[in-house]
Amino acid sequence: MSGHPSRPGTDGGMIERMRQILDAYGWPGYELVGKDGAQAAWALVQHADRDLAFQRRGLEMMRRAVDDGDADPSDLAYLVDRVRVAEKKPQVYGTQWETTPEGRWRPRTPIEDEARVDERRAEVGLKPLKDYLKELQSVK
Repeated sequence: MSGHPSRPGTDGGMIERMRQILDAYGWPGYELVGKDGAQAAWALVQHADRDLAFQRRGLEMMRRAVDDGDADPSDLAYLVDRVRVAEKKPQVYGTQWETTPEGRWRPRTPIEDEARVDERRAEVGLKPLKDYLKELQSVK
């Protein structure tokens, strides 16, 4: 659902409200909004694909929150890759995939140093890439 850029209840309205929250409080982490609220904040930023500047801002703020133990490192990994895909750069964690016209899964951009991707994934609490791919392939 896309919506008016400033009307509450629309994508644009939610993004604008999140901007206000980021301005007033910084990243809405566990301490401020609890685990569910922090994950909701991440999901909003993660899926704001039409506003890369907003995603970049959220990424930097969330990175600091993760460093302080106030946000989920695995959520951050997804946002890192989402922003890198938008910038047409290789992914770090291999979280962003798409299907080919033939229905095969492929990374949206290449995976940086793919031989070590599972090490990076484990560091942030993500399952190995082959297990993640099996999960994706089970979704039809």
